[in-house]
Amino acid sequence: MSYNQVPVQQIPEVLAYEQAKAAYTNFKVQHPQLFQQLDYLVEQLNTTMEAAEKAVRAQQATCGDFDLYQKVTKIDGKALHDAIGRETFIAIGGTVKMMADYKVDGKRLQLAVAQNRVAKDIVEEVTKEEQRYHKPTAAVIP
Repeated sequence: MSYNQVPVQQIPEVLAYEQAKAAYTNFKVQHPQLFQQLDYLVEQLNTTMEAAEKAVRAQQATCGDFDLYQKVTKIDGKALHDAIGRETFIAIGGTVKMMADYKVDGKRLQLAVAQNRVAKDIVEEVTKEEQRYHKPTAAVIP
């Protein structure tokens, strides 16, 4: 389901995108061998890049375009807490944070409004509409 459908001509930026997409598609149709070769080269580049990345990570090395620029030590705080106990964990500088996460079911909230358990103006104040879009993926030629 789509909302607020408007003609492409009504939004100049979308019209410009559609024109650019048509020009790209036409060029691709006019030069199929070029794009076939380009697709092959891009696939080869990406495949070899993934293999090279795995290799340098396995060897923990900097090599060519693959730069090992930083090493970070990470501590699993929960595992340490569980292993040494809360008292020792706190004593050595550990902290434990409890985070509240407030969620409410929208249908139950509307029911509460209908039952006059929550004021409608409060619900309107704390409710916002979020817009989500499907969009084309970017064209990529390295």
